Amino acid sequence: MFFKRKAETVHECSICGSPNGGFHAKDGWICPMCIPLDHTLDRPSVDDIRSLHIKDEGLISRIESFTDTEVLADLHFDDVHELFFKGPYPNRCIPVLSYSEISGYRLIVDERSIAFNSIGGERSVMRVRTDEFIAKASKDITDITLEIDSSRSNVKVRPYVIRSMKVRVCDTKQDCLRFAMKVSDRFDSIIEKNILDKNKSS
Repeated sequence: MFFKRKAETVHECSICGSPNGGFHAKDGWICPMCIPLDHTLDRPSVDDIRSLHIKDEGLISRIESFTDTEVLADLHFDDVHELFFKGPYPNRCIPVLSYSEISGYRLIVDERSIAFNSIGGERSVMRVRTDEFIAKASKDITDITLEIDSSRSNVKVRPYVIRSMKVRVCDTKQDCLRFAMKVSDRFDSIIEKNILDKNKSS
């Protein structure tokens, strides 16, 4: 998404009214919290931007209380409030999910799920973690992607690319696979707690 930046002066944001509107859209000023991420509109209008915002005020209000307790690249976890979001920073286009709303995940390596877990009971975790295994398993890897499922009907979390031909979270294939395993462990613990809570309530 392309915006013109006026370096010295900031204006009122045309969407939320904050005084931090430092990015120039086609017909107004936009603050960082209102700028959509991962979108390709060229010099969008204020209405274009507003149409990409999450309409659920409950999700929006979580932005204000979010406190990072663990950050894995662009995956942010708040263990105090049990909240999660994926992105450089939370804004009005990124859903901040409660841990209880994370219903599943899949770790996909070259189009094959190598680890997954869901509150529906499907589970496969990576048990072998030796350096020898990682060196062998990562040798021919091209792509590693994380997919996250939400039980909230109006939220679909876009896949997170850990490694591809153009994007990589870590320098080497081995490091990317290690990172993916760490992420897998993190989501396993969240989903296992959700399964336990679900069983207790039933």
